[in-house]
Formats: sequence, C-alpha cells, structure tokens
Amino acid sequence: MPRPAERLEAGRTYQRNGDYARAIAEYQALLSNKPREEQAREASFLIGESHFLNGDYQPAKEALERFLQDYPEDERGVQVLFLLARSYDGAGDCTTAIEYYRKYLAQRDVIADYVHELIGDCYVNLEDYSQAIEGRIQA
Repeated sequence: MPRPAERLEAGRTYQRNGDYARAIAEYQALLSNKPREEQAREASFLIGESHFLNGDYQPAKEALERFLQDYPEDERGVQVLFLLARSYDGAGDCTTAIEYYRKYLAQRDVIADYVHELIGDCYVNLEDYSQAIEGRIQA
C-alpha cells in the first residue's frame, strides 16, 4: 500500500498531466488512510483544484468550500476564493460568483482588472447592464 507522501506525489503527477480523475482518486485514497494534517490539508485543496481544472464545477465548489471551512487560516484562502468564484461562474451561478469575486478583491488586488472584467461578464449574464458597464469601467 503506498504511503501518503507517495499518493500525494502520484496525485500531483496525474494532475500536472491533466489526468484529473486519477489525481482525485489518489488524493481521496490518501485522505482515507489518516494522513498527517499537512498532507490532508494539501490533498483537500488539490481535490478542489483538480475538479475545477477538469471543469467539474459542482464537486469543485463542494471541495473548495469544505477546504475553507476546515482550514480557515490556510495561506491559500484567497486563491480558494478566486477558484470558488470561477467555479460558481462556470456553473452559471453568477450571483454567488460575484460575491466570491468581491471577497477575493477585498483581500487581494493582484489581478483586479481581470476580476472586474469577470464581474462585468457575470452582470451581462444576469442582464444587469448598468452593473456590467460599472464592472468594465473598474477594469
């Protein structure tokens, strides 16, 4: 039986190669074998990220929200907010996506122009054109 560190590395390799289903299977197997806390934290994050990268937005949302709940002080929290926003956006829930985009912007503005464009796109999808214009102006 592979050790947790081996499962984590195998999962990362599968993820890098775009084999997200196998990556997720490795991460879940790791979690089922009582890993150390830092390994569990990493696997939990990577499960959400892998689902997102695979375009599986519902399980991505669930995994990423669970990650924020389980590890509220994790340094990747801001990144998780952005991934959640993109997941809700990808799933067609622009109202919730906008909430997460705004939470992201409140903590980090590194890609603020891009995020404002995404917010504007969400408002277009919601047919709220005045807000869409505002989002584009802020970008």
